[in-house]
Amino acid sequence: MSDALVQLAQRVHSASGIEIDATRLTALRSAVQRLDAGTASEVLRGLDEPRCGAELLLALIDEVAVKETFFLRNAEELTRLDWRSMLAEARVRGEDRVRVWCTACATGDEAYSLAILAREAYWPLDPPVEILATDISPSALTRARAGSYRERSVAHVPAELRARWFERDGGMMRVREPVRSLVRFAHHNLVRDPIPPLGESTFDVITCRNVLIYFAADEVASTVRGLRTALSPTGRLVLGAADRLSGARVLGRE
Repeated sequence: MSDALVQLAQRVHSASGIEIDATRLTALRSAVQRLDAGTASEVLRGLDEPRCGAELLLALIDEVAVKETFFLRNAEELTRLDWRSMLAEARVRGEDRVRVWCTACATGDEAYSLAILAREAYWPLDPPVEILATDISPSALTRARAGSYRERSVAHVPAELRARWFERDGGMMRVREPVRSLVRFAHHNLVRDPIPPLGESTFDVITCRNVLIYFAADEVASTVRGLRTALSPTGRLVLGAADRLSGARVLGRE
């Protein structure tokens, strides 16, 4: 592989925390080709352009970032959340709702899954829940805000919930407004931006699933520590199985 490609991998890592080792350089080369902005060397030079370098780097990160997900992925990690107990804990602190931060939300499947579970927990009442969903990828956030998904994305959603919380949108399944109303989307870089995001208070739940496995060890440690500071005193940090392993190794726990 070219030196330019290796340098691009370093630039992506520095800006996003995403580690691109030798085994993933072929994928990075494909991402460069999709940019249609020239060779790896030309893209590398473009990153230093004052007028468009930052935008080009964001576009490259957008191409590299993994966006594949689906509704109720590893559902047991989410269904364990006790929404009513969390509300009781929030009220002890003088809060009137449960605050959730879904980090690295990709195309929104997980954020909407959380909203569906909250709706179900309070059905038929409106849940006192607000969900902030963030991601580094602008294109993923655009798709998340649209709220329309292919059939395979909702394959793990039970038929009853699918009928209640989705509607047909041509050949797609669109999330109904009562679910969408609980979620707001925003751009956020877990490695470079403040934790919690600017203007946000602490959260009762933070999900960070299938994210840390793409980070180098130092970013894993700093991210987990940062997320813990963003939790309320009784808050819950929900990591994926592979992410829990990564965090435990870095932070010296089993």
